[in-house]
Amino acid sequence: MRRRVILDLDPLETRALLSAASVLGFTAQTPSPNNTAILERLHTTRAIYQPGQTVQTAFQERNLSAHPIEVVDGGAVSGITVTQDGMPVYAPGATPQSVTITTLKPGHSLVSKSSWNGTINQPGSNALPYGVFQVVDHHAPAGPVATFGISPPITLRIQAAPRQAHIGNIINVTVTETNHGRTSLPVYVADAAATLSVSRHGSALYSFGTSPGPAGAAQTTLDAGSSRTFNLTWNGAQNQSASTPGSFVQPGVYQINVTVDGLHASTRVREFAAG
Repeated sequence: MRRRVILDLDPLETRALLSAASVLGFTAQTPSPNNTAILERLHTTRAIYQPGQTVQTAFQERNLSAHPIEVVDGGAVSGITVTQDGMPVYAPGATPQSVTITTLKPGHSLVSKSSWNGTINQPGSNALPYGVFQVVDHHAPAGPVATFGISPPITLRIQAAPRQAHIGNIINVTVTETNHGRTSLPVYVADAAATLSVSRHGSALYSFGTSPGPAGAAQTTLDAGSSRTFNLTWNGAQNQSASTPGSFVQPGVYQINVTVDGLHASTRVREFAAG
């Protein structure tokens, strides 16, 4: 569904949009690559949506110059594309090829509003209907890009045991994913759902597993009110370029990060020299 309106925004409303962008990160803006006198802005009405809520976007073109400028409106340029991890998950159907030319007066704006109901319609996409998404408007397919999230009623909890270990000993990481919602939700199958990484002072030292992504692993369901648990391990080894692959870490405190179905959790462990 689309609706086009002409706006003449006052400076206060413009500042409010920019303030929301800096705090919540769901607004993006950039000069038009075709005409730097046009400022293009794209935003979603929320930073985080709940499952079932309609994602609404507004694409604004504002004439920053002192003279009228013609812009293309409607028809073949209508619509939005939604991606996740760089893979398309939604695009509208075929649109009319005719377009309309609209003249923007100095200081005036043209706003295009679009919406997405969360349905994934791209062939080959195996994305989950929640997580972090990016959206572009077809008036400016190269950007700006707005980012938003769809938050599922799922929690992720991890527990490391032991919390203190001699370097080279196995640390077991128990991962528990719980669906607190009222309906079953799709999740990736357990053997491909999780990634584990270890870091210290912001430097990545160890990584295991690859996030399935929108075109990745098969899906299963997690029933309402149910949990699933699986285990990961780490023995103090390093395998990242910031470290020396094949060696072990030095004594100290390390952060273990786990990602499952786009959800993140972390805990800390202490490594001691072998006694």
